[in-house]
Amino acid sequence: MNRRRLADIRAGTSDDAKAGGSGYLVGRNLVLTTRRVAVDDSGQRWPRLEVWLGHPADGLRRPWPASLAWEDGILDVALLRIECEAIPGDSSVRWGWLVGSDPVNYVGVGFPCLAGYESGHGVERLCGHLSALGAAAHGGYILDPFVASDSNAASTWGGAPGTALFCDDLLIGVVAKGDQTTGDLRPLAVPVHWVLADPDFAQLIAEDTGVLPVTEALELKGLLRPPTGPHRAQTPGSLLATAIEAVNFTGRDTLLSDLAIWRSSPLPFAIALIIAESGQGKTRLASEFVRRTRDHCWVAGFTSPTPGNITVGGVKKHDRVLLELATRLRTSTRPVLIVADDVETSLDDITIIADELVNDPPMSAIRLLLLSRAAGAWWENLANALPGDIAQLIELEPLAANALERRDAYTAAVTGLARHLTELPQSAIAGEPAAPWTVLAVGLCEDPPDLSDTRLGNALALQMTALVHLLALAAGKQPTQLGGHEEQDLIHHERSYLYRVAARCGLLNNGRVSTFSKPDDRTQKAETALDRALATIILFGPSDFGLAHNIGTTAAYRSAEDVINWLAALYPPAGDALRIGSVQPGQLAEHLLGAVLTDHTDLLDQVAGFVNDRSHAMAVLLALVRTAAHPEFAAIGEQTRYLIVNRPALFAEAAVLHATAFEGATSLREVL
Repeated sequence: MNRRRLADIRAGTSDDAKAGGSGYLVGRNLVLTTRRVAVDDSGQRWPRLEVWLGHPADGLRRPWPASLAWEDGILDVALLRIECEAIPGDSSVRWGWLVGSDPVNYVGVGFPCLAGYESGHGVERLCGHLSALGAAAHGGYILDPFVASDSNAASTWGGAPGTALFCDDLLIGVVAKGDQTTGDLRPLAVPVHWVLADPDFAQLIAEDTGVLPVTEALELKGLLRPPTGPHRAQTPGSLLATAIEAVNFTGRDTLLSDLAIWRSSPLPFAIALIIAESGQGKTRLASEFVRRTRDHCWVAGFTSPTPGNITVGGVKKHDRVLLELATRLRTSTRPVLIVADDVETSLDDITIIADELVNDPPMSAIRLLLLSRAAGAWWENLANALPGDIAQLIELEPLAANALERRDAYTAAVTGLARHLTELPQSAIAGEPAAPWTVLAVGLCEDPPDLSDTRLGNALALQMTALVHLLALAAGKQPTQLGGHEEQDLIHHERSYLYRVAARCGLLNNGRVSTFSKPDDRTQKAETALDRALATIILFGPSDFGLAHNIGTTAAYRSAEDVINWLAALYPPAGDALRIGSVQPGQLAEHLLGAVLTDHTDLLDQVAGFVNDRSHAMAVLLALVRTAAHPEFAAIGEQTRYLIVNRPALFAEAAVLHATAFEGATSLREVL
């Protein structure tokens, strides 16, 4: 809860305040509150409506004129629109709902007493317990509030209608008055997932924040990745990342229908594994399935990198956390779909949770969807250990199987990528494009290249080709004939873009990264140093503040923070706990990593000094194994073997786990 977003609402005639209440700024200009604050007893809107933002203790506040943007007379909830000054920080809130059976703590701050337009106002802090299993006659959360006044004067509970209630930073309800029709005068709260089900409400929030609101399950907050809206790419290559959604999702209708049938089966618990080569669209398919599953009132999402946000008994112990997660899944009041991408990196976690749910079936349906490049021995072992038909294997076919389908997919890729190229922070090429991106796209769509190569059945390969063609035309060149060099062409464009951003940040020529006296030598040395930092973030993946500092030192110790800022701007983190995000898509990251390690054979020795737990070792070895799998980077396998042999305390255990999980991890099995 951000106290600067607290809303003190006053309404009435032009001269006299007749009603008052509380609310919360849930976007840039929208305030969530109760409807009865904005209308009189006959349902007519008050002619004067004002919102004072913030807590009185934080200093001088001012009123903002407001208007009623949306209302629900049955739920007694409303959205007010105000034109206020921007509040620093993220403009969106995280929405939550309760899916467990145990009571949880809530907190809220409201303004319960009616005040004049210019008078002061009492402030009350609400806290207590509520449960998804306790409901009033017409639904809603029953509150057992303990009220603590934030003002000096004594205060009693006055309902504070419109107060936003939070559980662990998730907005879960809006305070309403007791149910007069049943004589139940206890304070109630309207669950926010009820109002989010209204498409008009959800659309208003999406337009105001830029993010379609998604409800998170409070009890599973540590297991599932926080939902976010489409990200904005900061580099040309990042346009190909699944999270950007630069190209509209098409096809896969039959498979999505099959997955829906699997989801709706009567089994209390079931697992499915989708396998396909890199770039075939596994993650994008799963993202679409998650979105559709949420529309059916399921809890659905991707697993967090590590379930470290849940504390058990005051201590974060990995196995205890997993057992607690299994318990929460088992007792969930709502069905749950969990997607685990790159499942090889979390096989132990998946096995523990699966065993728990098989031995003690959940109350509501639980579905576990796994994504992998191949079904190794680990899958056979897991499937054989599970009873009956709980485990199912699905092989993902190419998205475009023939030339006609490839042409349609190429047209969609060129069109979507051109639209997003205009949104990059700076030009995707050195200088301005030869023509507007949309014009270049039209030309490629009207006269597409030869798309008969069956490699282009791979979704990422096709989109990578479309992007390379657009970049070539923008630079005044004709797209080259297909010959398997699209990855190298894109790597060249990507690295050039990264260097231009670095120059714009002042990292190349002012001695912050390189102190060489000659400008050309200084620039070349700085670019080489920045390559080392780029490769290191690819090896570790999303990095917290401590690891990010170490990554920055691989380029320049004294200017490490400048290097970190450069990387974070190019690859923004997905949450507040992270400093730098990941380089995506994976295939692009592997080619970038391979190119740098080929020139910097000493880098892995430095990187090994940053590895302080098994998750770090697993991440580094996974990136190395996948990079060495590309024929042009086979020599990386020798670097990987050297790393394990010389640092067995750090990497031997991770090598064993990866060697048994990946059918293609030949180099690891040889060194073991």
